[in-house]
Amino acid sequence: MTKTNLFLLLSFLLAASLTGWFYYQVDHEVGEINFDGSLDDPAFELCDEDRVQQDYSPVGANYRGGKKAIEKEILDRLQEKLLFEGSGIITLRFVVNCNGETGRFRIWTIDGKIQEKESIQEQIHIFKASVAQLKHWEPGSWKEKKFDSYYQVNFKIKNGKITDIF
Repeated sequence: MTKTNLFLLLSFLLAASLTGWFYYQVDHEVGEINFDGSLDDPAFELCDEDRVQQDYSPVGANYRGGKKAIEKEILDRLQEKLLFEGSGIITLRFVVNCNGETGRFRIWTIDGKIQEKESIQEQIHIFKASVAQLKHWEPGSWKEKKFDSYYQVNFKIKNGKITDIF
């Protein structure tokens, strides 16, 4: 009887450990933007660090007027300040917290052949600053509760000019 009890206890502990490990894996999703002291403003705070809604979630953040409003507010300013070579896509992904503030910006650039492209740091700063200055962010919400969530803006570049923001 003692060996049976020991076996059951070990089986229970193994099952509990595996359940905890699995829960941790599911709870921390691919694509999270973790705080990076070399890139991020320490004053930007999330309301719930463990529950940032993904950008494809129906609870996700939005900009008042959608992507067209973003395009209307910043396209001319970006066209004046930035010069590009060739074609490609610039993706800016960031967090909109439950107060409608933005932070934790990350940028990826690819060229027309879908190869990762090195960007000039000054241009990256101009993109980040332009989007950070937008003031009409609506945090993700569900049943009167507001959430932190990710948001993504893509800039299509063709022949050196921004042709679309989506």
